[in-house]
Amino acid sequence: MLKRIYALISLILLTSVILSGIIAFKVIEEFNGNSNETKLKSAANLISVELQEHKSYEEITKLISTTFNSDNATLRFTIIETSGKVIYDNEVNASTMENHLYRAEVKAAIQTKSFAHAIRNSTTQNIKIYYYALYSKSNDLVIRTAMPMVDYLKSLNEIWIQFVIIVTFAFIALVIIGAFITNVVAKPLIDLKKAAIAMSDGDYSRRVARRFGDKTEISEVSNAFNKMAQQLQSVVYELAEKNSRLDTILNTMENPILAVDSSLSVTFMNKFTREEFVGDSFPESGIFPLISIVRNSEIERLVQRAAASQKAANAQISLVTRKGSKTFRVMAVPMSKENGQILDSNQNELFSNNNQNQTMLSGNVRDMEHSEFVRDLGLIVTFQDITQIIKLQQMRSDFVANVTHELKTPLTSIRGFVDTLRQGAIKNPDVSERFLEIIDVEAERLHKLISDILSLSEIEDLKEESEVSIFDLNSLMDEVIVLLDDEAVIKHVSLITAGDEEFKEPFLVKANRYRIKQILINLIENAIKYNIDHGKVYITASRNENGEVVLRVRDTGNGIPKEHLNRIFERFYRVDKGRSKELGGTGLGLSIVKHIAMLYGGNASASSTLGQGSEFTVNLKI
Repeated sequence: MLKRIYALISLILLTSVILSGIIAFKVIEEFNGNSNETKLKSAANLISVELQEHKSYEEITKLISTTFNSDNATLRFTIIETSGKVIYDNEVNASTMENHLYRAEVKAAIQTKSFAHAIRNSTTQNIKIYYYALYSKSNDLVIRTAMPMVDYLKSLNEIWIQFVIIVTFAFIALVIIGAFITNVVAKPLIDLKKAAIAMSDGDYSRRVARRFGDKTEISEVSNAFNKMAQQLQSVVYELAEKNSRLDTILNTMENPILAVDSSLSVTFMNKFTREEFVGDSFPESGIFPLISIVRNSEIERLVQRAAASQKAANAQISLVTRKGSKTFRVMAVPMSKENGQILDSNQNELFSNNNQNQTMLSGNVRDMEHSEFVRDLGLIVTFQDITQIIKLQQMRSDFVANVTHELKTPLTSIRGFVDTLRQGAIKNPDVSERFLEIIDVEAERLHKLISDILSLSEIEDLKEESEVSIFDLNSLMDEVIVLLDDEAVIKHVSLITAGDEEFKEPFLVKANRYRIKQILINLIENAIKYNIDHGKVYITASRNENGEVVLRVRDTGNGIPKEHLNRIFERFYRVDKGRSKELGGTGLGLSIVKHIAMLYGGNASASSTLGQGSEFTVNLKI
């Protein structure tokens, strides 16, 4: 705009100067013409007077030269009879000149008995000349004065050159002055333009400088601009803060969250959605079809149903994610903008499994409504991972069923033998003694089962170990071997520890001695039970490079099939159910070992080769 103003001002100045120059030049040109004509006329009258006084041609020539000739022009005069014969010419020999009767200016002067003038090429000199012819009645002659047009216009050309120079400098000076004045006047507009450009580039702190006492329209516009900029800056910062807070909330919620518009396109996904479903295969920003994210038509139908009914809809859906197969409770909640609510009455249910995030979200519902995030959404879709919940529910059901079954078996046996004794078998000493021994065995089995269940429940409820002490692990291992030695002798199994007992150095650890003893008893007892006749059990303890204690119990039994290795630490899981019951196992020993290891920040694992035996390894941070 300023360039246009500068150009317009320059054009106006240039036009004004040129028009003024043309008018002035016309005036000067007319003045110059009149001056030259007066000069020629005066010279002709002077010659006429001199001829009347009978002055010689030489005297007249000298007088005319002295009076009218100058550096710029030389005056030529010719004396002609009315017959056209040239009597005298101050520049050309008259005898050589043609008859001038039919020269335009001469002819007109004779006919009118007055004066005449003409501009034409001279036949004698072959140049363009301005002629003035005066008829002298007293002398009956035509006195003609002449001036070459070059001399006639010479002074005018000099004036024109000077005029052009003056006009050029004047124009430059006027342009500079005009530009300076325009710049001073337009500076507020320039500042306003720069501030507007800066704001369009994101610099909302930019303001237009205000001049004290300035009450012009531009000043008022600048003040209005500053107020608008202040309000815009406040709104933008507030929105940025709200969006940042909302983004933080959504990205810290440990569930995938999607925002879906009415066309079933995903307009927002939090980082957990990316981790579960898309990874780096989708750009950070953009709009994508819902089906391309979740790859499940059941979810798409769920969202459509929620959008159509404008009510929350949920379903339990199994999905294959980047982290494996999982089961989710998927909920689609439509947003209502008419009543200013983002979530409907089901919002509490939506976040019922994350109380902290629910509280944070409730405090920001209004903020979400005004954010850019919400304005583009139709529904919010959340995915609650219930894989572990279902697994735990199934494990609980299995546990209850197994406990019921395990308790029912010895109780049924005990009640059966008691009924038999009541019916008269108690009177037979041999039979009653055998039945009482069986009842005692079943009662012991029942006692051991209940003890293991209580022990496992206690371990699972512990968040950290208590009653820890420093003790010698080698000494504890020897104690357990002595405890199980009789059982090993019955099975003809040898229990072997690393190193010679006489040279064993103390292996000090800090833990609950009873828990570590439980691990050793369960592992060594199993190694004895499931070993072959005359088999061996190797027990070792060491520290690895991470400082963890590693307990290893290896047997030379028949081994465990590979498909059972991943499940043998589950409650009541048995590889050979018939043999396990025959050996009196409860099915909880290895599960107790695993949970004690977890209590100490470690883990339990097993490896086996059929026909060669099995090895159980427990890592403990003690």
